[in-house]
Amino acid sequence: MKKINIFNNAGIKILSFIIAIIVWFLAVMEEDLLKPQVLKMPLKIRGVPEDFYVSDKSVDSVNVAIAGKKMDVILTLLKKKSIYAWVDISSYVYSDKILSISLSRENVYINNIFKNVTVKNIYPGSLKIFVGKFVEKEVPVYVPIEGIPKKGFAVSYVKYPRTVKIKASERYIKNIVQISTIPLNVNDSSHTFSMKLSYSIEGKSIIVFPDSLEVRVVIESETTVVFKAVSIKLEYKGKRKLLLIDNKADVIVSGPKSAMVRIKKDEIEGFLRITPDTSGLYTVPAIFKLKPPLKFISSKPELFRIKVD
Repeated sequence: MKKINIFNNAGIKILSFIIAIIVWFLAVMEEDLLKPQVLKMPLKIRGVPEDFYVSDKSVDSVNVAIAGKKMDVILTLLKKKSIYAWVDISSYVYSDKILSISLSRENVYINNIFKNVTVKNIYPGSLKIFVGKFVEKEVPVYVPIEGIPKKGFAVSYVKYPRTVKIKASERYIKNIVQISTIPLNVNDSSHTFSMKLSYSIEGKSIIVFPDSLEVRVVIESETTVVFKAVSIKLEYKGKRKLLLIDNKADVIVSGPKSAMVRIKKDEIEGFLRITPDTSGLYTVPAIFKLKPPLKFISSKPELFRIKVD
């Protein structure tokens, strides 16, 4: 009896087996899916005219059921950019009102390479959106400063446009009285510099012109000056009789050299506030008002005597 060697022509047999698997796989992939596949995708809004905005959408995404050849459906699921849902509102008449728009299979785009994929359904079947017109106005801009310059230096001044133009919805813009930038960091600075700051408007439906604020920060050497015999005023609106015993003070002020040259003693305001309950002798610290970038360091005396009758 002749023995059969199963390993004869092993290469041909293995190749035939692989080809059979490929043929079977392709045949299966050519079959239609019995159950539609549901994709959740963002709903894109097109055709919004310039100076208009869209808000208060009833839905941000939709569920789309697709069916077709297994291979095409699988590739469509893998290549999500090849399918998306969209609405074109350019043909609608609107002005600060809510639009009601029906959604259908025509609102789903599928790339032409997936001709065997069809849209069975889209849910929800409608969309409500508010379409309004932007309103423009000019508002002040504020630049917060954080950090401390390098020792021996001070911020002389910060130069930037004091107002900017903004665009926002009419119902939102009426509550905007000022725009702020992100903080300007001067920490450890020892020289003048310029930079652009973005606005602190993240998450807000607002457009600002220009889109960033050009800021110039002048840094100078810091110096200290003692102003002798600065007048101290008493602020009191009660009925008691008050006598300010110490009405003069030597005040130490620091700041950039250019600012210190310009300042006069009369520009330093020192005052006392007191609300006495009984008569007697009171000692009260003074409050000194200085215009930026000047800083109050100390005064002599530190406490001021007030006699209350």
